[in-house]
Amino acid sequence: MREVLNFVSRGARSEYKLADVSGAVRDSFGALIAPGEEGYTEAALAQSVVQFDENDNGLTVALEGGALYAPYLLADGQDENAYFPFLEANTDGVDHLRLLGDNTFGFEDLPNGGDFSYDDFVFQVNFISL
Repeated sequence: MREVLNFVSRGARSEYKLADVSGAVRDSFGALIAPGEEGYTEAALAQSVVQFDENDNGLTVALEGGALYAPYLLADGQDENAYFPFLEANTDGVDHLRLLGDNTFGFEDLPNGGDFSYDDFVFQVNFISL
């Protein structure tokens, strides 16, 4: 089964594949790395399945069904400014992702929560089973 996600967005972000609901990812050797553990950012970025930018409004993407995915944001396009939905994975320990409405999410792109506006990248996900 495939899941189709229709993203309506502004800003730049991506999706990565999770190994489990705790946010763990697999490294290149297959070992699990939990959010906050050394090497998490590199392993998570290696699991990236799709990347978006501010020009990808209304993009439709087919992803493997039955798998877990999570969004991440590369603020200023820099790996060292990667923000994840798992607090332990963020170098500043701050939540950079908020649920704003029905399947609508917002990212804060500044360190330490910036202005806590969560409007620096806003996206909506719609799921369709094929």
